[in-house]
Amino acid sequence: MMKDHILRNRFVVVLIACLLFMGCNLINSSDNLKPGTFEITITGEIEKSFHGEAVYEILHGLDGSPIFWLKLKDVPIPREDYRIINITAGEKPGEGTYDIWDAEKREPETDQYYINYSDSDFKGKHGHYKSTGGKLNILSSRENQLLGSLNASAFETVHIGDGKFERVTVKITGKFHAQEGETGVIMN
Repeated sequence: MMKDHILRNRFVVVLIACLLFMGCNLINSSDNLKPGTFEITITGEIEKSFHGEAVYEILHGLDGSPIFWLKLKDVPIPREDYRIINITAGEKPGEGTYDIWDAEKREPETDQYYINYSDSDFKGKHGHYKSTGGKLNILSSRENQLLGSLNASAFETVHIGDGKFERVTVKITGKFHAQEGETGVIMN
């Protein structure tokens, strides 16, 4: 009887250890994204999913103020179409949830992030969407890495001919595990 009790206790201890390990692993695994990568889904006027490189950089404006720039860029075959999502704000975000700026309605407020989505698939017809709201969720903000998710909407005004324009919208959702590096953005 004592032997059964000891075996049961060992089993319970091993079970608890496994659950704790798996729980920690799920939290820290960034949903299996490797550092420097992202996965995005676009719905609405455009329907597509893509993945690629996720890198951020702290740039400085002409006045010396910091500008946080996160670039999510797919990795296509050279000279092929590309998709890029830029997320910008004043400073690198810490852990928490941040509002996405509505580019149609007002000036950004403190701690709001701006998103634009560019897609060369459209050869000038569509492809330059500006944020209209949403949330940026930062799960982890370390010295040289950011882990988070994005749920935003964006719009573009498209010329449809005969002097007529149409407003088209998309929903942008996904996750990223960005590394600090060079985005290729040049501030003038």
